[in-house]
Amino acid sequence: MFYDHATGQDTTAQFPWTMTVVDVHDGHIKISGFPTQLVDFDAKAPYHPPPAKIFELVSTDAGVSLGAEKWFTFPLVDGQRTCPSPDTMRYCWEVHADHERFDLLFVTNPDENNFEITPGVGITRYGYSHHGTTMQVTAKLVSHPGG
Repeated sequence: MFYDHATGQDTTAQFPWTMTVVDVHDGHIKISGFPTQLVDFDAKAPYHPPPAKIFELVSTDAGVSLGAEKWFTFPLVDGQRTCPSPDTMRYCWEVHADHERFDLLFVTNPDENNFEITPGVGITRYGYSHHGTTMQVTAKLVSHPGG
């Protein structure tokens, strides 16, 4: 959902989005279409998804980083907090266990990001909302090669 300046109303746009692992080398995972790119959606009619860019995750035995920032550590545990910057403990990824899945939530003053991680599958849902506006993104996994 977003505010469409042309119509002066809140509206929604739906479109298919593909996330693809492009390359894996020494724990560096290059992904095309990482879901955070959906926040850069251009809300001008006609509505089109943003162009997919290459994004890098770094995976080690200790955990996973989003680019250069810590995302989570292994094993994922309910209540776990991972703070991307040692300078601030205010903005941290928080893990919430939900049966066989884990929600990773990052809340700041202006916005929040939420990833649902399903072991053996990967990211199965992504949500974003901007506080104080109607800007919201929801992406759900509908199919993957393994299932």
